[in-house]
Amino acid sequence: MLVIKNANIVYLSSVVHANMVIDEDTGKIKAIKKVLNKEEESHQTIDAKNGFILPGLIDIHTHLRDLQQSYKEDYHSGTMAAAHGGFTTVIDMPNKKPEISSVKELRLLNAIIKEKANIDVIPALMVKKCLESQKSTINRYYYPYYKLYLSGTTATTGETLDFALNWLKNNRFRVVMSHCEDEQFFVTNEDCQSTPHAHNICRPPQAEENSVKNFVESLVYNSFLDVGKIHISHLTLPTLVDYLHEKIKHGYPLSFEVTPHHLFLNTSDHDHLGSFAVVNPPIRPKEVQKQLLVKLLEEKIPIIASDHAPHTEEEKRSKNAPSGIPGLETTLPLLADFVFKKKITLNYLIRLCYLNPIKLLGLSPYWPFRAGTLANLVILDLKSEWKISGETFLSKAKWTPFEGWSVHGRVLVTLYRGNLVYFCDDVSK
Repeated sequence: MLVIKNANIVYLSSVVHANMVIDEDTGKIKAIKKVLNKEEESHQTIDAKNGFILPGLIDIHTHLRDLQQSYKEDYHSGTMAAAHGGFTTVIDMPNKKPEISSVKELRLLNAIIKEKANIDVIPALMVKKCLESQKSTINRYYYPYYKLYLSGTTATTGETLDFALNWLKNNRFRVVMSHCEDEQFFVTNEDCQSTPHAHNICRPPQAEENSVKNFVESLVYNSFLDVGKIHISHLTLPTLVDYLHEKIKHGYPLSFEVTPHHLFLNTSDHDHLGSFAVVNPPIRPKEVQKQLLVKLLEEKIPIIASDHAPHTEEEKRSKNAPSGIPGLETTLPLLADFVFKKKITLNYLIRLCYLNPIKLLGLSPYWPFRAGTLANLVILDLKSEWKISGETFLSKAKWTPFEGWSVHGRVLVTLYRGNLVYFCDDVSK
């Protein structure tokens, strides 16, 4: 048995100061009570020191690498990073080496996940590759989560996109996550990845705007409004937040996410970050980023996802730096800092990183907390001020564009199915 003492347990509309008793054998909460009995006092105890107990968070957009890119990240290091960041469930993108594009590959990947992962990892399947292997005889198997890329080497566009949407309808999916950038607007040259400034020129905001709007209209053309959910990944433009809200009001089955790096960084950071700021879609100008941040303060953003994309420092310092930023260990601290400063509420943070993701994915809920619910949880110290440092990361990527940022909000403990998967050295047992 595990006992958490002196905790502020967060509910939908209240916070209760109490103790939590957890049955480690079942991985479930046994009791929530104000006073512990002698037997409970004798068990292993964690002093939360008035920290807040939140549900284990869900990141619906990560790249945990492994396979041929395990030198960047693998399922052990990636899920340890997630636990350090307060996440107990992540969705893993399929654009790996090799790509995950069939049920056979999915089964092999799940075997690796089972061996290495410390939390729940749910892989997404690549839409285009599934289609290429099944155009002549479509096998109707059920898998709920797919990723659709509208640019790059895995792009699905035009007639292939129409075919893909119809194929998905026939395969009873739940969520299709989509990377929306229109390559017609790209400026292609050898220097595109050399600096974040060049990268921004090569992938202008029009590429994202055009892709999102055309994709949404294609849902109507393909009678796609009564099927599963379409989720737009890493939205960067505040005008598109308003556009998608209007479509959702009119019954479109849409959802979207915003990343912390698009919320908190802008092109004025290019000079000191250099190629470490190269990411797809690119970091936007300050005036755009500030307007996107306003959308967060107005609670118009439904989901925050890290788009955790680790690369080695050597790769990021190279002339053609790969796109991507590690984010699993900075997402919660950056948002918690806004809670501490009373810019957003703790309830909204839970909606962003747990409630709305779990509804989108259709997973079994483990919050609000009560006896019998799964003990996936994180203890957050909102008063603790500290500086973000890549050296403390459990990811293989020991760097971050938020290096040196002072934030309030430290993860003290993460429990997955009642087991300690992260424990801060400052916490007493």
